[in-house]
Amino acid sequence: MVKGRWLPWFAAALAVAALFACKKDPAPRATVSRVRLSPVGITHHPWLGFGPAELEERGRQALQATGAIAVRREKGPEQPTDWKAFLEITHVRVVPPESGDAGTRAEVGVLWTLQREGERVRGDALGHHGFVPHDPQMRAEAFRRALDAALESAARLVALQLDAARKSEEELIADLEHPDPTIRDIAVRILTERKSRAAVRYLIDRLDDEDRNVQLRAIGALVEIGDPSAVPALIDATSQRDASFVVQVAYALGEFGDEDAEAFLFTASTGHPEPAVRRAATEALENLRKRRMEARR
Repeated sequence: MVKGRWLPWFAAALAVAALFACKKDPAPRATVSRVRLSPVGITHHPWLGFGPAELEERGRQALQATGAIAVRREKGPEQPTDWKAFLEITHVRVVPPESGDAGTRAEVGVLWTLQREGERVRGDALGHHGFVPHDPQMRAEAFRRALDAALESAARLVALQLDAARKSEEELIADLEHPDPTIRDIAVRILTERKSRAAVRYLIDRLDDEDRNVQLRAIGALVEIGDPSAVPALIDATSQRDASFVVQVAYALGEFGDEDAEAFLFTASTGHPEPAVRRAATEALENLRKRRMEARR
């Protein structure tokens, strides 16, 4: 029996134990029944030193390490909701060191594709690791570390997409302000797939995102959603921007623009100082006029 003076401590210990007992890891977002190395990519490379079976096993470990993806044992029973995972090693190469670094770098590119009936999720990534060029042992270790880094990053990207697919429109709109540009980018992508008109004004804000990929994804999203209210914001966004950004906006306006877009494209096609912008605006203007003419029929 616990004596009186120990009772408070004993009760506290029981409470802590109960808390840990109740706290469970979140359920996986997906279960993969099969992991296969894609024959489209590299299946064996001397710099990696792994055969297909070893590459698949490293891939399994990377997927499981996300905590969001469970991988069944190879001979376990499959379920209709299971995904099949395909790992493509896109390239294995040596690249120059980053500015100020000595030696050189191993680079490995990977692409994960998870599929099940009617659905597909993809995530690609690069992995890098430095090494001394004339040391074979160090080179082999560098390529293996680069491979693991790429597998980890690509698996994380897949896991984030699986997580985003479960989110509500409001949650995805909130993710547009997330400090991680990858999460912002995925939110834009999912909102685009859902053609969310409620997200248009928030996507407009992403035209000034600090990450270029998010900027360009936002332009594409506004085109796909096709809400005319985005046209003035797209035009305004070209002010004091580089030519490549203006080119993308010009093509976007050619897809769903109005009279204001036509006026902007005409001005840009004849008076913009950058030849690339003039060409893009000319093509977009022709496309816009054709679309508007067909709409009147």
